[in-house]
Amino acid sequence: MNGYRLMLAPESRVVHKYEFARSRKNYYYMERNRYALLLIFFRWPTLLLIFPAFVFMEAGVFVFSFLSGFWREKIQAYFWTLGHMIEIARARRAVQGDRKISDRKLVSFMVATIRFQEISNPLLKYVANPILAVYWRLVRIFIFW
Repeated sequence: MNGYRLMLAPESRVVHKYEFARSRKNYYYMERNRYALLLIFFRWPTLLLIFPAFVFMEAGVFVFSFLSGFWREKIQAYFWTLGHMIEIARARRAVQGDRKISDRKLVSFMVATIRFQEISNPLLKYVANPILAVYWRLVRIFIFW
């Protein structure tokens, strides 16, 4: 966001305390942080343009969370976001005030398809992903800020 250059330190070492397993806590944090990230980092016009795809995705993710037994964590993430809008707005002002990178640059790193290992669904592969890809191709044209 601030235009810093990334450097590679090949001798560095990072150790993560992480279990590669689905857990309720991880799911909650993943969902909560996804909402906060969108609200903090993107400009309002970008959020408005991606809103239809976001709603489409949310419906699918909610169905997945219901079928997987994570619907409580999903709803918890919604309530956390609503309950922390003041903090999110504060963080948004700080980030937006220091921005050096445009939304156009940020969205260049985003993908238009759902890539999720646990779902191998023809509806996702042949309907949802092609629709999202076309939508995203069109929307990116309009993001010039």
